[in-house]
Amino acid sequence: MPASADTLYSSNGPFGGWFGLWGADVSTSQSVAQRFTCAIDADLSTASFWIMNNSSQPGARITVTVETDSGAGSASRPSGTAIESWTMDTMASGWNPVQQTVTSTLRPQLRAGTKYWFVLRSEAPGGSSPVWNFASSGQGYTCLTLPNGATWQSSGLSAGLCMGVTGTPSSPADLDHDGDVDGGDLGILLTTWGSCAGCVGDLNGDGQVDGADLGALLTAWSAGA
Repeated sequence: MPASADTLYSSNGPFGGWFGLWGADVSTSQSVAQRFTCAIDADLSTASFWIMNNSSQPGARITVTVETDSGAGSASRPSGTAIESWTMDTMASGWNPVQQTVTSTLRPQLRAGTKYWFVLRSEAPGGSSPVWNFASSGQGYTCLTLPNGATWQSSGLSAGLCMGVTGTPSSPADLDHDGDVDGGDLGILLTTWGSCAGCVGDLNGDGQVDGADLGALLTAWSAGA
């Protein structure tokens, strides 16, 4: 496995923009999400966010999830299917942003060209909630929940939220995410053999784990991970 992670997504920081420091409240009545797409297949390493606080007291709990895209027609929004999740306590006091980072332990594989979302949620009330900073410049696909706090509005290209994502390049055939395509991956593929839509061994996404997937794994094996 490579010693250092590559940048998969990076926004600008929150400082120096025309509007000063601003952001989206993360509270009981509003969850906030930012979409990103990887240019390469990679195992997730870290994600970082610039967070400030509507309260002068740090500590409000934030739940972070990385989710798949809804894929519902042209509407792009978080699907609610979490690939991995974390909790972190707000470190900022007032509107003095702090960059906070979560580290992946599951190392899920992110596929090139696939849309993913990082979603921030909190049970803090609006007047004392964390605030996810918008970037000083640049756009991104962002999404907020409607006032009911549960239903996502349609996403759109707007001011980007401050977020960075890193990962280590991988092969889709590296099913156990150890940096090699070898007997361990072959064993995983064989245990999911047959009709198995969405299974990790379904390398070509056709709803079957079969000879085509085995051939793809063996090609990656001979070429190296």
